[in-house]
Amino acid sequence: MSGRLRSLFVTVALFAAPVLVAAATASTADAAPPKKDPLADAFAGQILFLDSAPPSSLGGPGWFSAHKIGKKEENSDKRWPLHTMVFLKKPLDTPKLDLMVYKIDKKSGSADFIQKIEQFPNADVRTFYFLITFRKEAPFEPNLKYQIKAVVPGGGAVAEGTIELTGKEEKISGGDMDFTKGMDLGKPKEQEKPTGPFDAEAAKEALKKVIYEDCKTAGSKGGDAKIQIKFAAKDGKVLDASFPKDNPPPYSDATQNCVIRRFEKAKTKPFTGDNKTIAYKINL
Repeated sequence: MSGRLRSLFVTVALFAAPVLVAAATASTADAAPPKKDPLADAFAGQILFLDSAPPSSLGGPGWFSAHKIGKKEENSDKRWPLHTMVFLKKPLDTPKLDLMVYKIDKKSGSADFIQKIEQFPNADVRTFYFLITFRKEAPFEPNLKYQIKAVVPGGGAVAEGTIELTGKEEKISGGDMDFTKGMDLGKPKEQEKPTGPFDAEAAKEALKKVIYEDCKTAGSKGGDAKIQIKFAAKDGKVLDASFPKDNPPPYSDATQNCVIRRFEKAKTKPFTGDNKTIAYKINL
């Protein structure tokens, strides 16, 4: 992950995924007409919250209309994971998209700015999938709405949407929210095919990009540990991440779960042969 994003995840508790940085200039963006994107054409300027992640095979705008939600209940972990789609009217003319988060008072209707999160999606497309997770932490507040605006730096909002979270919600400030880049749905991507055996060095380089240092909680001990990572040969994705039971880490259960979730998002190059498991050293 880009070093400039690292500071944004100081208090993030769940996921981390590599963020693609796409270079684009205003001149090149203006020179080429926008690519055809029926989803962005249908929902341009909107941010939709969905009840599940979009399918890998897209049938059209109808699926998104059917799965759009305006309210979200907390899960068993006292969190609100939101499947989020951002639809732009035109491709970005900048490699960065700022996501501004506002808290809306349901009684007065007033909106208070909470947080700005920088994202670096592919500037050549107009449709993006993100996963947002609100965390439940004291002090709690009764039901509130949250509005998210996608803003081009130096310009206005290019998309926005509003969601209401049920239950008792936390006061969000600083980094109390996890916002990770998901799929780029603007165009289909060809799956990379295996061209050689497992590359241990490439796998380690991919694991080095995983941010997990902020998983340590106040009540967790620090120190060295080894995590077992199992890669799938066909696509290089992590099939399983776990700590060995015979040599457990000196971390709390919450910290271990957080670290595992981070490494489950890692990916290396596809490879020939069988799935591969390696041990990777970490330190908190």
